[in-house]
Amino acid sequence: MKLKLINAITMITKYSIYGLLFQALFLNLVLANTGRAQKNISVREVKVELNSDDLTVNDIFMQIEEKSNFRFAIDKSDLKSELKQVVDIKAGENAVSDILIQVSKDSKTKFRQVNNNITVSRLGAGNAEAILTIEQERTVKGMVTDEDNQGIPGVNVTLKGTTSGSVTDNDGNYIISLPEEGGTLIFSFIGMSTQEVVVGSRSVIDITMMQDATQMSEIIVSSLGIERDKKSLGYFAQEIKGDKIVAARETNFLNNISGRVAGVDIQKTGNGPGGTTGILIRGGGGFLTGAPGKNQPLFVVDGIPIDNYQTATSTNEYGATDNGNGAQHINPDDIETMTILKGPEAAALYGSRGMTGVVLITTKKGSKGQGLGVSYSGSFTFESPLVMPDMQNEYAQGANGVYDVVSTNSWGPKITGQTVTDWTGSDNPLSADPDDLKNYLQTGTNFTNSINVTGGNDKATFRLGYTNLDSKGLVPNSTLKRNMITIRSTAQLTEKFKADAKISYNNEKVYNRPETSGSISNIFAGYITRPRNVQFQHLDPWMDDNGSMVNWSPISFNTRRNPHWVTNEDSNEDNTDRIFTMIKLDYTFAPWLKAFARYGSDFRSAQREDTKAYGVYDELGSQTRNNGSNYFAANTRSTETNIDFLVTASKTFGDLNIALNLGGNSRHNTFFETAGSTGLLDLPGVYNLSFGSFNRPQSNKAESRIRSLYGFANFGFRDYLFLDLTYRNDWSSNLDEDVWSFSYPSASLSFVLSDAVALPSVISFAKIRGAVSQGASDLDAYQLSPTYSISRGFLNVISTSTPSILFDPKIKPEFVTSNEFGLDLNLLNNRLGIELAAYSKVITDQIIQLPVPGATGYQFKIINAGEVESKGFELMVSGSPVQTSDFQWNIMINYATNDMTVNKLDDGIERLLLQGDESSRAIRIVADEGEPFGNIYGRDFQRDDNGNIIVDDSGIPLKSADKNSFMGNIQQDFTMGFINDFTFRGINFGFLIDWKQGGQFYSQSSAFMHAAGTHQGTVAFRDGGLLVDGVTADGSKNTNTITSQQYWQAVAGAEPVVSEFMLDATSIRLREAYISYTLPQSLVSGTPFNRVSVGITGRNLWLIKSDVPGIDPETSFSVSNARGWENGAFPSTQVYGFNINLGF
Repeated sequence: MKLKLINAITMITKYSIYGLLFQALFLNLVLANTGRAQKNISVREVKVELNSDDLTVNDIFMQIEEKSNFRFAIDKSDLKSELKQVVDIKAGENAVSDILIQVSKDSKTKFRQVNNNITVSRLGAGNAEAILTIEQERTVKGMVTDEDNQGIPGVNVTLKGTTSGSVTDNDGNYIISLPEEGGTLIFSFIGMSTQEVVVGSRSVIDITMMQDATQMSEIIVSSLGIERDKKSLGYFAQEIKGDKIVAARETNFLNNISGRVAGVDIQKTGNGPGGTTGILIRGGGGFLTGAPGKNQPLFVVDGIPIDNYQTATSTNEYGATDNGNGAQHINPDDIETMTILKGPEAAALYGSRGMTGVVLITTKKGSKGQGLGVSYSGSFTFESPLVMPDMQNEYAQGANGVYDVVSTNSWGPKITGQTVTDWTGSDNPLSADPDDLKNYLQTGTNFTNSINVTGGNDKATFRLGYTNLDSKGLVPNSTLKRNMITIRSTAQLTEKFKADAKISYNNEKVYNRPETSGSISNIFAGYITRPRNVQFQHLDPWMDDNGSMVNWSPISFNTRRNPHWVTNEDSNEDNTDRIFTMIKLDYTFAPWLKAFARYGSDFRSAQREDTKAYGVYDELGSQTRNNGSNYFAANTRSTETNIDFLVTASKTFGDLNIALNLGGNSRHNTFFETAGSTGLLDLPGVYNLSFGSFNRPQSNKAESRIRSLYGFANFGFRDYLFLDLTYRNDWSSNLDEDVWSFSYPSASLSFVLSDAVALPSVISFAKIRGAVSQGASDLDAYQLSPTYSISRGFLNVISTSTPSILFDPKIKPEFVTSNEFGLDLNLLNNRLGIELAAYSKVITDQIIQLPVPGATGYQFKIINAGEVESKGFELMVSGSPVQTSDFQWNIMINYATNDMTVNKLDDGIERLLLQGDESSRAIRIVADEGEPFGNIYGRDFQRDDNGNIIVDDSGIPLKSADKNSFMGNIQQDFTMGFINDFTFRGINFGFLIDWKQGGQFYSQSSAFMHAAGTHQGTVAFRDGGLLVDGVTADGSKNTNTITSQQYWQAVAGAEPVVSEFMLDATSIRLREAYISYTLPQSLVSGTPFNRVSVGITGRNLWLIKSDVPGIDPETSFSVSNARGWENGAFPSTQVYGFNINLGF
């Protein structure tokens, strides 16, 4: 009964969102009205009747203000006696000017009218006559911006010494009326330093306001989207403004976070437009096994969790297509702020998915009282390879220095332009083109247009945002198109009741995503081993007269494909629709009691097709033309709905503030997929699951529910001691009913020393903090019971597969215990800020999959085992070395370490494979009990007891049969980011340097290139003379020299001596640079615009330091915890271009 009721509420809420959304939008239009400027009238034209003929000067001023639109500006402390003076005013109605002249005579004061403002001052000793001055007005206008050249709405602009003033609009523009002689304007805004500017003869005054270092109250979005004073938080949270995320755009906005946040590692796979970008917070948690993306943080947008599904998580060497990650469907132009929760607080209130951190995103909405505003931003960027493979261009196809047209290697003769009969059968001169790959690739382009319409009044607001992205990748015919639209509206329905509703739609179409790693269709993997005299231009045309693929070597099933065939005949295409909805209803029962209820959903529908074209003729095998041809099609639908509520009661008892919160959440996930594939296609150009020799349609469905209740209490004592206590309990349908309930307690403490005790003047602010928590993580759906699949196989026989995994229905949740301690300091009048954090996290009872003997009838079993501990340190230093009214220089440095150790696996288990398997030809990335997480093992040279390399009788080194020699570890020593930002009037310039130190990775590309003789490192000793420093089997010193070919073909290739190809992942790079200019109002006035800024941006512009030739150390085989394997990587790119921002 309860479940039916919850489902009914869910359905009603779901369909109510649309009605409420459009009602809110309708209210905007109904309630909106245009403000009308009041006409200024002279004091000679206005008459008033005073209530008495004997009044004090102060009484007269008050009555004139009550009965007219005039306002008096008075220094009451200076005119104390004058204001008490009694004045005899003629009875009846009098002009205000006549009344003021009488007051001037009797009280020795003088008056000056400017518009509706009347300034009162003492009459000079030499003045015997009454003085009333009525002055002509003029207008001054301009724009007020912040350090980022963004307009600031709501700035108060007043004329000094008067009450005459104005307020900036939504784009930061203002206009104010002044007396003819000008005066001094005062610009004031909360959190900014007040500025005074002498007007003089100017009619346009633009200013840049700086942050006020003395105002330390910083509001930050915390768990559940609640805004809190940062000083009250007992954990480390860092906020990034939305304008920083879009300042230098990439197709996946997560790349723009790299280097900005301590302890956050961004992993860009670099697999073309829309490729996956991973984000690891504090190492990602150290999970031993789990579903793709388990090490990724939870994304929450306006309180609604978003599925950041992962696709680039292959853990073998044979490749796949990277279909991107889910978070990139969030429109970056919608983002107001992004807050990274890294510590215990994340899991405490967001449950199991918050164990690896939470990314809280707050999106933009309209502003009250700002009227209608329209803005446009556009950017056009180019992409080109940052690092190209380190190829040799001196030696041609062949072996042992002799040209061989059928050879697949470049161990042939030195290229001197000699004529040979090449693979086409024609006589042509040998040549190698250093720019072969560069000329084949096209310049990538990204064209983004975004328009926003906002409006609002005192009752309601709305925002409509639309962004279009058109991207073209480096590989010919690879494209991405996105269209994103968001509608959001808020409405103050009554004094106590308000609503907030939003719907976002994203459509993404991607064509020809490049294949990765060892796939035979990976263009880069094929290029780096292809003989140097066989170039891209030689392979075009890619099809012969019979419709068969043209290639430079005899074709078999596993032959590398002609790159032009891959980009023109083979294809893959995916079309994804994503809809995010949110509606939130707030009600204030009393000043101390309020509540909200919220509904949100994340819907995804995706269609994907992948074709391998008919026409690959198998010369060496079946001699058919449909070799390797294939057609795959899939339709996927997934939905996540969340309903949550929160009731908050807050009271102040003397020095103690108490806020008690009680809430709950109901989450429902569904997944459905139909997919099919067929191979050995019957006809060229016909792609249908009915045509082909192997038809394998299938469908999958999954559903899960989690119910949660949580409570948290916030205590504040004298605004310097803060204690937070939280408790959450989940009930998961994915676990057995005996263990389906699990909880997350946490506590955090913040003590603001600077507010509690007197500290030296050099310390402006000081806080110590600490937090502890415990959390849990459950299984995916249907992991407790055996699952069966039914399929139709050979001769249409229906078969049922038996389960391969032995399940234990009593599997418990994984548990994580976290603690964090920190110190925050602001020094030198808040010009220098320091934040420190030390943390540890231990994950126990991990849910891991282990191999079992085949005699059991299963391949694997799932158990609770393993303990992994993470420890780290984070530092963030920020400051303003220079800050004047015109110029400001801001810096920020962040530093982080994270060390993960495998404390325990299970009885009888000493090693767990994280990446690779026992049949892997190269390396294994493992978790060994008692060792650092992510050790890399592989084959080394054969060595004697003294560690000397053993060579054969010819002097060629021998490989060890053992693949378990230690090679390195994937973990980084530390990461650092250096951010500099300069503002001078309308110019903003900045750059970011990103430093990642340590960690090792294995390069399969380098191993293949050295074996094929295409790497620059193979040039030396082509003619012999290479002496390996080693010994023979009998221990004698090696004296035999060999050639480069003999050496590299012995130690490189698919089963190499791994130690020769282990590389240092250290890199220092210029991650981002930008410069922009906001035009002054003097240039913009008279145009349709009220704000214009232009800029030049660049990302990943310069690899300042790397010891790895021809490979970007950031290149990752996957975004899983087990990084450390590079194979045929897509070149990393540098992005540069320009942008323009317009306000109307």
